[in-house]
Amino acid sequence: MKLKSMLTFFPALALLGACAEEIVSEEQEPVSPEVTYSTDGKELADGAKLEVYANSPVRLEATVRTPGPVECAWYVTDDGVESKVASTPVVTYVFPEVGEYGIRFEAFNEAGSTGGSWTVNASGIPLEVTFDVEGETIESMVGETLAVNVTVTGGGEGLTTTWTLTGEDGVPETISTSESLSYRLSAPGTYTLTYLGVNTYNISVTESWTVEVADLPLDVDFSMAGDAFSCTVGFPVAITATPVTGTEGVTHSWKVDGTDAGTDAVLNHTFTSAGEHTIEYHATNAIDETFSYTWTVTVTELVEGTMFLDFEGLASLPSNFSDSHITLEDNPYRTDINPSAKVILADKSSSTSGTSGYFNIKNVVIDNPSGYTTLRMKVYLGSAPYYPPIRLFPESGQVDIYPCRINGMEFDNSAPSKDAWKALIYTDDWNVLEYDIRDGGLTSFEGIEQIQPRPFTVDFSAGQSTGATDPVTNPRIMYYDDFEFLP
Repeated sequence: MKLKSMLTFFPALALLGACAEEIVSEEQEPVSPEVTYSTDGKELADGAKLEVYANSPVRLEATVRTPGPVECAWYVTDDGVESKVASTPVVTYVFPEVGEYGIRFEAFNEAGSTGGSWTVNASGIPLEVTFDVEGETIESMVGETLAVNVTVTGGGEGLTTTWTLTGEDGVPETISTSESLSYRLSAPGTYTLTYLGVNTYNISVTESWTVEVADLPLDVDFSMAGDAFSCTVGFPVAITATPVTGTEGVTHSWKVDGTDAGTDAVLNHTFTSAGEHTIEYHATNAIDETFSYTWTVTVTELVEGTMFLDFEGLASLPSNFSDSHITLEDNPYRTDINPSAKVILADKSSSTSGTSGYFNIKNVVIDNPSGYTTLRMKVYLGSAPYYPPIRLFPESGQVDIYPCRINGMEFDNSAPSKDAWKALIYTDDWNVLEYDIRDGGLTSFEGIEQIQPRPFTVDFSAGQSTGATDPVTNPRIMYYDDFEFLP
């Protein structure tokens, strides 16, 4: 039995050897590549036109359907210049600007090549914004802040924003260029609020709302602070009423000591007798809201002084008035306050540097100087914002003093403010300024032989005016008259 099994096995080996000799190794012939295309997962036909967003990534994929090694390349044409951008079947490319581009793909091996080409329109990314305002109308009040928050959800590259507010006059006013709006409303009325956003691709979003601004109750500001003040017999008192809210259709009325004194926004009144007086103001607006205010006025007699010099009848300035820029001139502004014929002109209008324009009154000789504490003078400033002090020269050092009274009314020169000054100064008439020597720590004019008016100072530290002159704000021309000493 074992012998038979072996004989059976050997023929099988022989047959196996014969079959092995008949196996032939064959090499596969290369074929030209076949390719299909897609972009961002969607099939892309050769020659198609692609619509993409500029400055956003685009995935381009070539799938080779034939076996064997294949080389490939992607090309992009921009402004007529073709550039190779990848050597792989898949590329992600960003078209940098809005415009037309060309794309070309090539796949090749030793058997041949194939490829495809496409045109690309790269457009701008749309601007997308949302607002936290619901509805088409925004209701607000004078003094409140108009706020609109903006959220950019797309296409915000290079965003510029313009907010405009158009009133009943139809003239738009740019009120902000911030992405979101925060604006304080100052006047009642119906407005149109418009948002304009433009991105780097010149794609814009416009949105508008109607804004209804209600007024606050009637309220009035006055040029005269407080509810009590003092003045002097013979000097005009001027109070200006300025409605700040509830301003529609405001009418004014004034009374002095119970007698009607005018219906203008400005009261001008001259008291002719000393004592306590009352000024009353009343206003009514278009919706019958009312506002009232009352002042108690202490009126004093004009203190008689000793005239030091009034320049009448003189042909030139006295020798103790020194400095080349002051001259004796005819009074160009004759008024009830100063009807004088002759006055001093201080003129530094030709100066190109900063100057206070001071001039000196030397050898001040008066009888009984220890009996006088105040110097009174008349000054014509016009509308120039000057705050003229005087500088005194005692036996040692120097002292700058600002007026304690302006046009018969008290001025706080210990804590002076420009607003308080402007409320008392006449811009179209002469001003009467009183300087109390005691405000400078002195007791009288005893030992004071030189006085130095400083006309062109622009603050309350005897600071000089700037170098540039201007006909209104810095003309460097001022007039002085009637220097008197008061006890």
